[in-house]
This record gives sequence, C-alpha cells and structure tokens, in this order.
Amino acid sequence: MVHTNRTGALGEADTRQLFDQQSDLRHIVKLQSDETDKWVTEFNSGIALLGDMIKSPARVWEKAVEAARASVAAQTNGAIEVDARPQGGREPVTRRHRQ
Repeated sequence: MVHTNRTGALGEADTRQLFDQQSDLRHIVKLQSDETDKWVTEFNSGIALLGDMIKSPARVWEKAVEAARASVAAQTNGAIEVDARPQGGREPVTRRHRQ
C-alpha cells in the first residue's frame, strides 16, 4: 500500500512500490492478452472445422451428381452409369440402366 509523508509527496519507497505494482499489472495484462489470442485462434479453428464438416456431405453428393451428368452427356449406346459413395465407409454403389 502506498503511504504519503507529511508534506503529501510520495517517498522513494512509495514510488518503488507503485512502479512494481504497475510492472505486475502490465505482466497480468500481457498474460490475459496472450490467453485471449489463443482462445480466438482455437475458436476460429473450431468454426472452420465445423464448416468443413457441414460442407463435406454436400460435396460428396455434388460430385456424384456431376459424375451422373457427365455419364449422361457421354453416353453413346443409351446406357447410364452412376456411382454414389454413401457416408459411413460403405462400398460405393453403382447403378446401370439401359434404355
């Protein structure tokens, strides 16, 4: 705690104590800032991962639709072949249809 002498001016011991407290507070603020930066980085990484997980199933089916369209466009004898890869690691399903 800071004490004043009789004239109201701070003594050298009081000045040293204030300087030390200010230095400690700077250190605490720096630690808080670093922790906040780390939390923000972790949060943003989590959001990006969540976004990728949401988009992943849509990409699988978009690729299947693109493959189907390409197959239909390239058919020469009236046959259509579509490969779809369901989620869960199951084997791809191939369907062939002849007109």
